[in-house]
Amino acid sequence: MDEKFCVTSRRAPSTYSDMQKVSNLDEKLDIDAKFSMDENQVRKNLAGFSRENTCYFAWLCAVRALPFMNATGNFDYWKHTKDENKRQRHLLSVLKAIDVAFFAPHAADNITANAANSRTAFYASRAAADAAYDAYAARTTDVNACSAFYVARAAGDATRAANTSSAIADANAYATAADATRAAAQQAIDLRPILLEDLEIIKTKKRKFQNDTAIYGPIWTNFQNALRDLGCQYWGEWYAQIFAKGFILDDKDRAEIEMRLNVPGEIMERGAAAVARYVVDLKERGATRLNEARILILGNKGAGKTSLTRRLKDISHVMPKNDESTEGVDVIDWTLPPEPNQPDSGVNVHIWDFAGHVITHAAHRFFMSERCLYILIIDGRTEGNSRTEYWLEQIRNHGGDSPVLVLINVRDKHHVDVPENTLRREFPSIVGFYPVDINAGGKPLDDFRQTVITILRENPLWKNTQIATPVYKVKEALHQRFKQGNEFIDRAEFDKIAKESGIETEADREQLLRDLHDLGICLCYDNDNLGVFDTMVLNPSWISHGIYRLINWGSNNKKTILSISDFHKMFTGKDALKYEGKAGFLFSLMKAYQLAFFKNTQAIFVPLLFPTDRPKDSVLPEFNFGDRLRLDYCANQALPPYTVARLSVLHSKELDEQTSWRFGAVLHFGDTVALVEENDRARTITVLVRGPKQKEYLTYLRSTLNSIFDGYKHNRPELKYEVLLPSTESDQTDKRLSVDDSSAFMQTEAQIIEHAKRGRNLLTGNRYFPEIEPNETIWGYGLTIINGDVIMRDKNADHSKHLNKSQTTIHDDHSTHDDHSTHDHSIHDDHSKYIDMSQTINMSFQDCSINFQGELNALARRFRESGNPDDVELANELNGVASDLDESMKEIPANAKPGSPELLKVKESLRKNGLLDRLEGLYEDLNDENSELHKKATKIRKGVESIQKIGTYYNDVAQWLCLPQIPRPLLGAFGKRNNP
Repeated sequence: MDEKFCVTSRRAPSTYSDMQKVSNLDEKLDIDAKFSMDENQVRKNLAGFSRENTCYFAWLCAVRALPFMNATGNFDYWKHTKDENKRQRHLLSVLKAIDVAFFAPHAADNITANAANSRTAFYASRAAADAAYDAYAARTTDVNACSAFYVARAAGDATRAANTSSAIADANAYATAADATRAAAQQAIDLRPILLEDLEIIKTKKRKFQNDTAIYGPIWTNFQNALRDLGCQYWGEWYAQIFAKGFILDDKDRAEIEMRLNVPGEIMERGAAAVARYVVDLKERGATRLNEARILILGNKGAGKTSLTRRLKDISHVMPKNDESTEGVDVIDWTLPPEPNQPDSGVNVHIWDFAGHVITHAAHRFFMSERCLYILIIDGRTEGNSRTEYWLEQIRNHGGDSPVLVLINVRDKHHVDVPENTLRREFPSIVGFYPVDINAGGKPLDDFRQTVITILRENPLWKNTQIATPVYKVKEALHQRFKQGNEFIDRAEFDKIAKESGIETEADREQLLRDLHDLGICLCYDNDNLGVFDTMVLNPSWISHGIYRLINWGSNNKKTILSISDFHKMFTGKDALKYEGKAGFLFSLMKAYQLAFFKNTQAIFVPLLFPTDRPKDSVLPEFNFGDRLRLDYCANQALPPYTVARLSVLHSKELDEQTSWRFGAVLHFGDTVALVEENDRARTITVLVRGPKQKEYLTYLRSTLNSIFDGYKHNRPELKYEVLLPSTESDQTDKRLSVDDSSAFMQTEAQIIEHAKRGRNLLTGNRYFPEIEPNETIWGYGLTIINGDVIMRDKNADHSKHLNKSQTTIHDDHSTHDDHSTHDHSIHDDHSKYIDMSQTINMSFQDCSINFQGELNALARRFRESGNPDDVELANELNGVASDLDESMKEIPANAKPGSPELLKVKESLRKNGLLDRLEGLYEDLNDENSELHKKATKIRKGVESIQKIGTYYNDVAQWLCLPQIPRPLLGAFGKRNNP
């Protein structure tokens, strides 16, 4: 078949979700074939390119596509009603991905070339693409969102090209060109001739590119205006300059890209405008190296954290006594002087020694962040793998890709069995494992110390971080205040210091405060969180020590309510002076950190200090099967600690303080009752609700838990629902089902959605009700399915054209609960709708084919990522089958039935062109565990599962074409579902 790329065809997506999205876009937009690009011509040129030229072409394609992100408007498709900053972050993710794509090939030793950094840029750009697609799907006519979808994907593919082997770089460079062409096509502009000309220019080394922005028409002006309106004029000027220079960047340009890529992650979190403002400050006011680094030392109580902290700073330091223990966080400053002839190698290091007491772990997350070096200490005598994984999960959740050193504190001569390869695979940020006897010292400890020093001096996470020179002067002045014994200052003194350092305007000082807070140099909290407090904290350990003291004192005295009078008992001696008059400030911080809520103006309630033991069943409310709604959050890794305690704070108005405990909350919402319980061993959080408004209240609780998990950097747990039986059968169901039976009715959200889309019943595993329609469950839990995505009813979006039944929901910002304001928890009718279940029809041949193609392409992507030429060849074969099957779909009428004359005619055509033979060959490979496909797939993560899913979808297609079926037992769990 003729290999041509056309905007109506689908290149191999990176995920099944991508595949569905591209399909929907292409089918609805029906872009004319005149915008097609000859794939053979592109690949032929790329095959002769050096890796650097391939990456340059990928970057150039992404830059040329960028203006199409916003033909009109202000990137409104990324505007989120509850988080305006998402638009800024999505925009930055695309701009950053393009920067990474350009810089990575030129700086192999730089953080931008680090695989983790590239991976982060790729996935952030893909998240922006998904968000743009969601806006397109909701509005159906937003061409801006459609273009942005392709531009963001192009930026992500460009980062992949810049950070992969030559063969894979070619594929990603072509993908970038394909998406750039599609982005332009939405605006009826043919970018193809320009990109083909770019290839020839790069090939001949002429370096004189077409750079006239007039080809964009008003799109260019709209793009520049939109950036200006968002406070991103710097970015508009940068890309205007890139075009004016004919896409030829000099050393000064490269240095500026490097500067942008090394903006602290805390500033990047605020988005494109914040990064633009930060870079402009560096350029206009001068830049000074920050040279500050943090070491965070974690581990269980007694593992040796305090001993290591002291010996890192002084290798001969006397060891702490056995009864010494860190109460909260001890912070020790350690200055590494510059090495000879390397004036920039000096580093001011802050070592944070975290308490190992379990009760304090919930507070750790407020002092853990990215851009740190983590040291995890494993007690070689006592610690099990589960605790090691627990700590590594906490680091990943809060520290992202920060480097991790795992020190095994060897206290005797017995062998310590640590699954190093397994842990490295699961946690790629681990730098290494180091068996060391901290107390004995010697060469192993000295070698470990030198490893730490090398990372502190060389890691670009902090080595390359710069701040504006006036800001650096403020930092130094604040540090001097701290050295003079000041733990904090007030706003008036801060303003004086800022003015003396050249920060003249009130707006600049406000911005400076936010920057210093984000960088952990001077902590300040706005009025939204802490009322009228104007305390500027110079020593973060002052906060951590104070909060940990509150928690530990309450735990030791078995008190959940801490009052102002208690505060004076907690802080004695030197601490009494340090914390004098700061009870209200610390209490408000506890509330802002979701560790406590105010009982009144003089006391706080700390759910973290509830008893650990679960109350007797007779005390807790009953939630009988048939009378309740239940959902489970199920994780395959350690859950963040004390999630239910945080939920108790956020739902303090409904909390039953008498029957709740540290790991479970009983909540009352009028006559509706809920129980939320976490199980650390099972890694689950279960929500049970009964009562007249159980549906609405469950939606409310689900929203709160989702927001908690969304705050972590790792994936949130899988959501499972208890399948609801038809209400007409509920009476007899109660009599027939035991507690054990009911556990078989838990189904994942993905399973429920997939079955509803296909019009299939859920398989329960129960002999009385082996199959149940998903409709009851979808309606019962307030779920809506639109374009294959689950939409909770509390989302603010107009889906009325998709849905047909009214329902109610809760409108309440649960993140602002406190005793200083009132909240109306009434249920408001927002006229949201349930899904029109007539849309969940049996699958057509096209549906089956799309599923099959998606899994083939997904497996092909995994093969390509391996970088092995043989695997890439196999990936090409899988992509070829998917592509040919895609072409065959055009020949089959949408309403064709199995065995119909139309389908038999198409089958004969497929036999002649060889596709059926290829499908039958695939059938044989899927059946044969000794085939190359099986052998290679089993070496890839989730490969066996992928093979089973491909086999299942193959059966769907084969049934339509009367081909042999793969036996169900060979398909594992996927073989148990119904056929279409």
